Amino acid sequence: MQILIVDDEAPITNMLLKRIGRWGYDALSAQNGTEALKLIKAQPIDLILLDVYLKETSAIELIPKIKKIKPFINIITMTGQSSRQLELKIRSSGILYYMEKPIEIDNLKLILAHINNKIDTN
Repeated sequence: MQILIVDDEAPITNMLLKRIGRWGYDALSAQNGTEALKLIKAQPIDLILLDVYLKETSAIELIPKIKKIKPFINIITMTGQSSRQLELKIRSSGILYYMEKPIEIDNLKLILAHINNKIDTN
């Protein structure tokens, strides 16, 4: 499974890249929405881990652009600034999972394994 991490916080991105690699998945990263969209067009990405608030855009603006390129791509959003209103708005955009930071690594590992199993059976 190919995973794209879209986050502008280098420590989070680096930690996720290392963990995801150890779990046996291929991972790459983008620091902003523009870079992410280029990678989504160029790479066979199965899943996106998307920070809700990037410096130049937000997941609310970026998800429709992503879905225009790859309508059925799996997206997990991540945020350190959660509210019920934000969660409802993000979930209505067709994401797979909404995750609050700090990320619970064991939970993420289980979610990725579940998604990978679903991809393998399709």
